[in-house]
Amino acid sequence: MYNQFNFKMKILLVVQDWISFYNQAETLALGLKQIGEDYKIVLISEVEKSGEVYKKYQPDVVVGVGSWHKYREFVEQPKSLGVKVLPWIVSDDIVENFIDGYNQLAVIATTSNYCQSVFVRDGIEPEKLKVLSAAVDSDFWQPITPAQEKDFLKMLSVESSFRIQEKYDLIKAKKEGVPIILTMGGDVTSKGAQEVLKALAKLNRDLKWFYLLKAWPQEHTFKRGQEEFQLIKNLGLEDRVRYMVTDFSQEFVRNLINICDIYVAPSRGEGFGLPLVQAELCGKPVVSVKALSIIDVVDDGKTAFLAGPVTEEGLLKANVDDLTKYLDKLIRDKDLREKMGKNGRLFAKKKFNPQTIARKLVDLINQI
Repeated sequence: MYNQFNFKMKILLVVQDWISFYNQAETLALGLKQIGEDYKIVLISEVEKSGEVYKKYQPDVVVGVGSWHKYREFVEQPKSLGVKVLPWIVSDDIVENFIDGYNQLAVIATTSNYCQSVFVRDGIEPEKLKVLSAAVDSDFWQPITPAQEKDFLKMLSVESSFRIQEKYDLIKAKKEGVPIILTMGGDVTSKGAQEVLKALAKLNRDLKWFYLLKAWPQEHTFKRGQEEFQLIKNLGLEDRVRYMVTDFSQEFVRNLINICDIYVAPSRGEGFGLPLVQAELCGKPVVSVKALSIIDVVDDGKTAFLAGPVTEEGLLKANVDDLTKYLDKLIRDKDLREKMGKNGRLFAKKKFNPQTIARKLVDLINQI
């Protein structure tokens, strides 16, 4: 991309310190590299430690990747240095501050139609907002080989001198064709795990399945995890659920998605839905909720089944009976799982291609 003086523009990606935002920026950077753009990625925390990045890199434009809360870092600071800005931001349920400041900008990018609707509702001028989906690398997020799956299952089953309890033997579950269901997130409560547990408890007890939950280690996770553990006990599901809380590499997460048969995440809140796209690219059918940004990242009935939304105590949740119906259907029908998984990879590979997203970003920068 060139400016009016025919110099190549320098794009600085300033990223909020959170794994999902960094992943979003990294994959955008992959697309920028593929189309020959000049870019640099830096975390907000790195900018705060040393402002040298602006002096050394001398960017022409800052693309802020993260939440609307980071107005100072995405807008005020770079503008004070004479740098153009393009915030690429997500909303949460309410956007309370910085409305006037954001409305002074020429363009604001956001990751989904849902986020766009929240911004408009809370005062951002509609003409300023442009939907730019996150990019996802289909060369990385893809099905793994049988040998890779075997090695990963062996590691995950934690072999030692002690015999693995049969209820946690994932190798045995895979050999016997027991469907493995997965939910993952910063915390699994926000991803709808409690609704999923209630739905699974309503299934015929003779139906075989195994449920994996993966969360990141943080204070909020441990507090909410206590609710899940109590629910698992109350529902009598202790022998069918495994709960993991720890840091993992991207390779680990990809392999974890690959060993599952169904990815389920009827989120209570979602700004984009990256794990849903990752699951699609790995060839897995998705079960979620027909709300939020989720309707933008799956194809209901072809790559995913979406439960109806309900409101309980002010929170958006998935209808548990719908979840039960869709989980029952996918657990029982291997051919359907495979068909929807193939549909999912084709759908996501086309829609979230890094080069396509990078070119769209460049088009937006040219509108500033």
